[in-house]
Amino acid sequence: MKSPRLLSLVTLVFSLLPVAEAVAQVKPDNTLGNENSVVVPIDQDNQRIDGGATRGANLFHSFLEFNVGAGRGVYFANPTGIENILSRITGNRPSRIFGTLGVLGDANLFLLNPNGIFFGKNASLDINGSFLATTADGISLGNQGYFSASEPQTSNLVAVEPGALFFNQVANQPGVIRSQGNLTTGGNFTLWADNLDLKGQLQAGGDLTLQAQDTIRAQDNAANPFIAQAGNQLLVQGDQKVEILAFNHPNSGLFSGGNMTLRSGNRVGGDTRYTSGGNFTIEQLDGSLGDLFSPKDPTVRAGGDVSFNNYTGASLHIFAGGSVTIPGNIRITGTDTADNSIQENVTLSKEIVVDLDGSTQAIVANIDGSTEPTLDIRAGTTAVGAAAITGTGSDITIGNINNEGGLVLLTNQYAPNTALPAGTIQVGNINTRDRMDAGGNIYIDSRGSIQLNSNLNSSAGQMGDAGDIILFADEEIAIANSRIASDSRNGQAGLIEVQASNSVEITASTLTSESLGSDTSGAGGAISITAQTGSIALDNGTRLNTSARGDGFAGFITLDAGNQIAIANNSNIISNADTREAGLIGLQANNDINISNSDIKAESQDGDNLGLGGFINITAQLGSIELNEGAQLSTSATGNGVAGNITLDRGNQMPIANNNKN
Repeated sequence: MKSPRLLSLVTLVFSLLPVAEAVAQVKPDNTLGNENSVVVPIDQDNQRIDGGATRGANLFHSFLEFNVGAGRGVYFANPTGIENILSRITGNRPSRIFGTLGVLGDANLFLLNPNGIFFGKNASLDINGSFLATTADGISLGNQGYFSASEPQTSNLVAVEPGALFFNQVANQPGVIRSQGNLTTGGNFTLWADNLDLKGQLQAGGDLTLQAQDTIRAQDNAANPFIAQAGNQLLVQGDQKVEILAFNHPNSGLFSGGNMTLRSGNRVGGDTRYTSGGNFTIEQLDGSLGDLFSPKDPTVRAGGDVSFNNYTGASLHIFAGGSVTIPGNIRITGTDTADNSIQENVTLSKEIVVDLDGSTQAIVANIDGSTEPTLDIRAGTTAVGAAAITGTGSDITIGNINNEGGLVLLTNQYAPNTALPAGTIQVGNINTRDRMDAGGNIYIDSRGSIQLNSNLNSSAGQMGDAGDIILFADEEIAIANSRIASDSRNGQAGLIEVQASNSVEITASTLTSESLGSDTSGAGGAISITAQTGSIALDNGTRLNTSARGDGFAGFITLDAGNQIAIANNSNIISNADTREAGLIGLQANNDINISNSDIKAESQDGDNLGLGGFINITAQLGSIELNEGAQLSTSATGNGVAGNITLDRGNQMPIANNNKN
């Protein structure tokens, strides 16, 4: 008598045999009657599927089980005139594809198994045409036909192109497609299931569609990339959830020759690199713009336009051949991973004046999303390479941006595609203020215009220096109802530079680069406004301020216009100091300078110190200087201080009406 232990071992061995055998089995059923499928051995390792029901260009096969073992191949015969091979599994077991699944011709292959489909690590496809694998219960054939796997008796096989898929909404167990292999098709490639669990590589010569009624999960590891690549369009849709965690391998990413769309009823989780030859869009199920969440490493490169609604996550880099539209909020929560970060020094399109002799200096944005939280958006650029779809323009339209202590770069000047329209940059509030440390830099560099009706804040917290705010535009800059602040408490205030090739109009707005700490030696920063060929207008209570409240120097304020300067309606320019020197305020225009019902002050205000009033220099090279309706210029110093000089230099007349001048 055999021992109980030996019996257990024998039982275990025999219990494993059916599983191994099942993996290699292809079992036709009898639902097609005289047109049943036939399995024909090709050699020891490969089988051919013959027979089936022919209806026009469609060939139908039906199986009780369908599996391909490791190292083996199963090929569907492709009779003359057949364009679509539709196969269903009517049993209750999932299909396991561990070897090669192929078609002996160019027909498209459809594989329906409501119980699930598993593609192993060594699985491969040998399909010249298109391939669709699905856990749907059936597929429609026009208005009258239907090919069902769950209820084969309801099928009506007709010679009509396969259409919509039908899923059983009350199934006990949702169907899953798991893929770990490197699967490639010559034509379109579709995986459509209740849930998709994806690893390895999926590549289509045409469109690639990855669609789940519920959830898509895709992930890589350090040794094996996850790659989804389409020669044309790429769609990733999880009706309830999209989770992409594919940033561990340098080759991981989503790639498309045409448009790329990520779609879900909830926000998309997308930690990977996206490269699209067309438009890149994240959308909800109804087609409206959707949200992106990426806590690790997102990079988007698109030959066309980039569009989504909100973003939350690590440093975000976008390179768009067309426009960028993110009308919601962007919140940068930290740096990205060092191995996958972008490091680049981006030189902006214009230079700034750094000395009284007119010498200039380039502005360089130091991009490194792994060391500094970074929002890096470049639109209308040729840096994405050849594009299958040309973008609609080079506009950048963004809602609000919050990147505490980080860098913000918005530009359509980087390697610009000059065949596109110049493009406008419109943005809501931008905050790079850090609550405790230094503020981050804000760079906006536009080939067209800049329009602001919002707040920009690069101020420092309790410690550190404020960040710079740089606005460059090849056309005009319009700022209305805005507050632009680069202030500090215990450090240095930052630079605010506003420079347009055409005009600059600032209405009902405040620009401050102040040192606010009363017990520190932090200095005010500088405010520079330049309209190279146009005019500068400050109106309706606009205020420029580079004052220093502690033991620091006030900053400079300069306005330089190729045409005229107009300061009106209770607008103020102030560079005061509590204990040290007030700043220099300089206005220069080729033509007229008009100051009406407004003040310009460079004052030292502490009577116990030798503070000096600043200097006010106003030059209208070819035009007039007009002071009207109570306009006031002041460089006073209280106590032991000395007031600065006021210099007015004009090429024409200087009318002064109803003014008090000190």
